[in-house]
Amino acid sequence: MASSLGSKVKTARSSPSEFEGEAFKVIPHPGSEQLVIFPTGTGAGRTGGFDFWASGNELPVNRIFINSGSRIEWYQGGIPGLGDDLAGVLRTLSDWARYLGTKEILAIGQSMGAAGAILYGTQLGARVLACSPETTIKLPGSRSEKLMHPTAPVRFPDLHDFIRQAKKPVTVFAGERDPIDLYCMSLAKNLPNYHGRTMRRVIHGVPNYLKNRGRLRSFLETFIAGEQIPPMQEDGNALDHPDFARDYYALHVASFREDWDSAIDIGRKLVSNNAWSDHAHYLLGRAYLKTGNYDEALRMFAVASAILPSEGEYRFYVGHCFRHLGDNDLAISTHRRSIRDGVGTAKTHFDLCIIYSKAGLYKRALTEISKAVKLAPDNEAFRARETRVRAQIKSSGLPDNPEAARLRLVYG
Repeated sequence: MASSLGSKVKTARSSPSEFEGEAFKVIPHPGSEQLVIFPTGTGAGRTGGFDFWASGNELPVNRIFINSGSRIEWYQGGIPGLGDDLAGVLRTLSDWARYLGTKEILAIGQSMGAAGAILYGTQLGARVLACSPETTIKLPGSRSEKLMHPTAPVRFPDLHDFIRQAKKPVTVFAGERDPIDLYCMSLAKNLPNYHGRTMRRVIHGVPNYLKNRGRLRSFLETFIAGEQIPPMQEDGNALDHPDFARDYYALHVASFREDWDSAIDIGRKLVSNNAWSDHAHYLLGRAYLKTGNYDEALRMFAVASAILPSEGEYRFYVGHCFRHLGDNDLAISTHRRSIRDGVGTAKTHFDLCIIYSKAGLYKRALTEISKAVKLAPDNEAFRARETRVRAQIKSSGLPDNPEAARLRLVYG
């Protein structure tokens, strides 16, 4: 592949590196004067793939796709084949820009790749499009804290100085449902050169959200053309609410640390002042659930589900709370409606299995747990429950209590 790619670039000079390696691919587009660098996030990078691979290759520009190789370092170190450290990578990328005859560099990334886009782009004089970046590295409960290689040096604990010194705008999009991304935006929003927009009903994967709605390509084309991204129905205003991002992040950290009492204290204040935040209600609902307060948990999950009915996780917990409160009929109807609406999850089927098993409706229970296993084949708890239900079918005993008998008459 390297030789075929190389033949497209007519020059007497040697290329700055191979055209592809274990952690990068250079794809020239003859005639284009733009080079787009696509650093990859942790998901695709860990499997040797590249973010924006399909959508990026539809664009009539020179392209360099990069992933982090075997070490997730948040692009603070080197890239195999491009440079042993950040300075070396920047030199090679700059040499590629000259080699390809480009007049403008752009850097586009998502998540960890967005941090890479800011690191590379601001130092290469590029326009930057960063989706859901952590501009402060290794915040408690953050993805960089959880996923960054344990021996990776944190050379740049935040990216704010790079943004301040940027020669071109740094454009940032992030979902309002993600407390880490929103908090990072709140810390950076007043920096010069920083242009941030939040999106309602979106969590961490802004590009995937747009891709699933057939809007990613036009989104990228507009940015690459140097035009302003037009208004969207998802445009949010969470950062206009004083202290919301700070308290929302504090709720996330308390939940991450399983400090449920603190989560409840923070969450109650948060949702009383911000009734529109579905995910804040969800996090507070989880805290109530963990402390056994199913009535309050149900209220929080019901509000979250009303704000965002398409989120299956919220609907699951509504049914789950009904089950814990002893209202099996509402639990069953809620779960069945979720499945009918196409937002059922493996946990939805698992919950139905538990209800049916306790009623002695073992064949129904087996149907549900088999669907759960199919949706989540690596879940050991689901597999163990499936084995247990098969054993119950072979037994002749049925639960002997009034509620089980009633459920058998109604649903048998």
